[in-house]
Amino acid sequence: MLIVNLWETVMHFTLLNNNQIWSNDRLAVLWSYGIATAATDLAITLGAMMNNRGNYDVTPDGEPGCYVWTSSARDSHLPNMVQPDRTPGGCFANRFSIATRPVLPPEETKKLISSATKKGPNGVTIVEYGEYPQMLADVDTAQELEERAQADALNPTGKMYTFNALSANHFHPYKCPEYEYQGKKYICVKAKEVEGGTPTPARLSDGSSCLEGSTYWLEVKPIEWLADSSGYWVSKKALFSGVPLNMNTNEYYGHFELTWLSSYLDHYFAEDIQPSNEQMKTQTQEEQKLADRLSKRQKRYGISINTAPMSVEEQLANYIKLGKS
Repeated sequence: MLIVNLWETVMHFTLLNNNQIWSNDRLAVLWSYGIATAATDLAITLGAMMNNRGNYDVTPDGEPGCYVWTSSARDSHLPNMVQPDRTPGGCFANRFSIATRPVLPPEETKKLISSATKKGPNGVTIVEYGEYPQMLADVDTAQELEERAQADALNPTGKMYTFNALSANHFHPYKCPEYEYQGKKYICVKAKEVEGGTPTPARLSDGSSCLEGSTYWLEVKPIEWLADSSGYWVSKKALFSGVPLNMNTNEYYGHFELTWLSSYLDHYFAEDIQPSNEQMKTQTQEEQKLADRLSKRQKRYGISINTAPMSVEEQLANYIKLGKS
């Protein structure tokens, strides 16, 4: 499936609100697919709080549900969240353990065209846009990647993902490099403790318990979105955790666009989901444009051209010295 951004602009994300989830006017795709939200293995390793009370709160794919942010506030000036049993629940806005299920609104999805769609559980329409680390690599691949890491023999793609190191009342972004192996892409993360601790570790997709401090190799895969007839695209799973709604306060008044999480989605996540080959192609194109413009100005002012390779920083410095066009 191919998704093309027609306007080549930065995408802006939001979250589902109470009305879209629980009212009689909820999104049609949620009537069909259900409210319970599964978490990716990445979200779990980043500290997502999962349902540890059994497997009765599951998605149509048979996966256990997790706790997920919404964009709505409760009367108590606390954020509302979707609980694993599909009911609304309140929590503090600075919790790190609530997972995020990004949503693309109609004004953004109209910029995207897809060459194909597919049908998911209960006949829902699923489209793919962007890619992101999601589920565990198979055991053999993970072992091979770990051995290559120990031997410093990994092949980095040059792309970095930005996650939040769990720290109360602080945002500490850290960069996680992406690697290519046999035509696929992977990252390695160290599992975080679920905020406040939990008596039963969350289960990963292979059935094992997610253990704090252990390292896990995750495969980068296309993101699946549940496409609603209204134009909203809802990520099929909660994609990450570790980012609170607000950083320095427990309270939330329903203005999602003013939150830390909104900023993270638009500034980090929006960039991170762009495929590494597209990122590198865009960077190469920009570098070539800069080099061509620099060359023209050098010729115009009779400056000798150094044929030795120059870094982007050197090209930019020279360009500034010659004056902006």
